[in-house]
Parts: sequence; structure tokens; C-alpha cells
Amino acid sequence: MRRTDALLLPDGSPLRTVGDAAALLGKGLEAAPIEWLRLAHLDNEGRLIALTQQTGGHHTLPLGLRHIVGQAFAHGSRRLLIAHNHPSGDPNPSRADFDGTRRLAELLRPLEIALVDHLVFARGGVTSFRQLGLL
Repeated sequence: MRRTDALLLPDGSPLRTVGDAAALLGKGLEAAPIEWLRLAHLDNEGRLIALTQQTGGHHTLPLGLRHIVGQAFAHGSRRLLIAHNHPSGDPNPSRADFDGTRRLAELLRPLEIALVDHLVFARGGVTSFRQLGLL
């Protein structure tokens, strides 16, 4: 993340790296037996407003774009940081991950809500869409 994209936790401390974001959203995701989706809802200055999550199945997690946008509105989010896990152990994004993230970013853009990053967790590590240059 560029310095201007620094995120702030409620105590005012910034999330400066993917590692910071991973610490916020990743607890327990690496070894979870089913897929989880976690969202960090952030205000204009990047301060954390709320954390939300939903569960999926053993190999799939329907990315409910309407649900995510609805949650963003309900919390007054101006930025979103999303994360999910792959129980398979492979942290590489799937084609569905790429497509869903692209669609979500496109839906949020005209609503003036920024998708900050999408992290994929697994026993094999964590992958950041921002670090891959996809956001």
C-alpha cells in the first residue's frame, strides 16, 4: 500500500502493510475447515467501523455481491477490505476469486466505496490482490 492508503484501527494505529491487514482479518482462517468471508468496513480516513463475516462450504463461498454492498451501506463504509480462506491449503486466487473481486470493485466504484484489498488465506500463506496489482 502506498503511504496515502494507510488504514487506521479504532485506536488510531495505521495498517501499513498486508501483514497488518492479515493480522486484522486472518485470525483462524488459515486452518479453517470451511470457507469464511470477512469484511473490514472503513470510513473515509480508513478507520475501522465494523468487522463482519459469513460462512460458505468446504470448497465454495458464494460471493454475495448484493449482500456485501448492502452491508457496506448499513455500516456507512467508504472503504472495504475483504478476506476469505481456501481450506485446500492453496492461497492462490481462483478464477472465481478474480472474477468476483473485479465485479465487486466495479459495483463499489460508482458508489464511491473503495475496495482496498482482497486477501486469500490458506495453510500455504496469504495472497494480496493489491500486491498482485489487481486492485
